[in-house]
Amino acid sequence: MTKEEVIFLKSMLVDRRKNILEMVQRLAAAWQELEEPAIELEEEAQKASIAKPYDKLDESRKIEIEQIDLALIKMSVGDYGIC
Repeated sequence: MTKEEVIFLKSMLVDRRKNILEMVQRLAAAWQELEEPAIELEEEAQKASIAKPYDKLDESRKIEIEQIDLALIKMSVGDYGIC
């Protein structure tokens, strides 16, 4: 990879990492709202359907951030793209 390609890719990865963290923060705020006592039974069912994807999303985003961080570390030490 050329130096310019690495810089471009690094920029994309930093942006993606930022977007993931912002999404997780928004979901955490929404999750906190869901923890408030529900008044109706329908609200409880809605909370349950939202909670399951949130758990999976959190884990998949965590893995993605770890992979991005690893790539950024490799870029900073000059090992990225070397097999």
